[in-house]
Amino acid sequence: GYSEEEFLQMTLHNIRPEEEVAKMLNEIDQIRKNPQLKPKKVWRHRLKNGTLIYAEITADNQLFGGREARLVLIQNVTEQVVTQKLLD
Repeated sequence: GYSEEEFLQMTLHNIRPEEEVAKMLNEIDQIRKNPQLKPKKVWRHRLKNGTLIYAEITADNQLFGGREARLVLIQNVTEQVVTQKLLD
């Protein structure tokens, strides 16, 4: 629900539950130290209306215009996570 302008001004503190921020920052630090890591992990993500969803985040290093970049894909997997929790 965020506009592109809003989203680009946000930090992890705006979109992640506070109890997950330190863990995610640590994981980002590990990725920076080892750029070959290609993480694929599910994190909680706060929508603009405050609702928490589960988002699978996949990241990969790429060359873009001759420069190193990181492609990050985010997919809402809330339905799958909730279904799995009900089955467990």
